[in-house]
Amino acid sequence: MKVFSISAMTRDSVAMTAIPCCSISGKVVLMERKIFWMLFIVLSVAMDVTLPIWWSLALTLPLLVGCWWVAYKSGWFG
Repeated sequence: MKVFSISAMTRDSVAMTAIPCCSISGKVVLMERKIFWMLFIVLSVAMDVTLPIWWSLALTLPLLVGCWWVAYKSGWFG
């Protein structure tokens, strides 16, 4: 399956470029997954070391949502 992107060469001509969708989207998904887990693990360990146990437990869900937003929805990595 091919995905076609349109890139304008000049004002009057438009070139169609075929980009295989599987190789690009697979790499992006893999990178997003790695960034999510690395960010979540590093920040949760830092949170466990610096905060009391009850604060760490209470902030785990907001940390999970924040890491999910950074890795998947912010658009910074893909």
